Amino acid sequence: DTFDLYLQHIKPGIKVKIENLFFATNKTYILPQSEQAMSDLANFLLENRTVTIRITGHTDAVGTDEANQILSEGRANAVRADLIKRGVEAERLEAEGKGEKEPVADNDTEEGRQLNRRVEFTITGTAGEDIEQVF
Repeated sequence: DTFDLYLQHIKPGIKVKIENLFFATNKTYILPQSEQAMSDLANFLLENRTVTIRITGHTDAVGTDEANQILSEGRANAVRADLIKRGVEAERLEAEGKGEKEPVADNDTEEGRQLNRRVEFTITGTAGEDIEQVF
């Protein structure tokens, strides 16, 4: 058997959607089926102690702007809190919510709304270290 490994150079500005991260509907509670995604992110940060990130929550356009802003902030903060519990230093983690302001798909379809409900992280720093990650 053969397989390909891809190295990605980690530098400030790189944005990554956290795949397989699930929340209860309209809640900030991270569901248990998200364990692998959260474990992988925590391990990446624990192995690369100079990396700092900004965690950003996004919602679809269902509901009020205010409710979506609160939900997106709550979900980003839930991810941040989970990473801190796993040993990542709090000062390396920022959290923000964008609500429904930055859609990646059409909010007129269920598929589009599902794509818009996401949490991403952006590399904000590496303390000048050259880091490559296997994907």
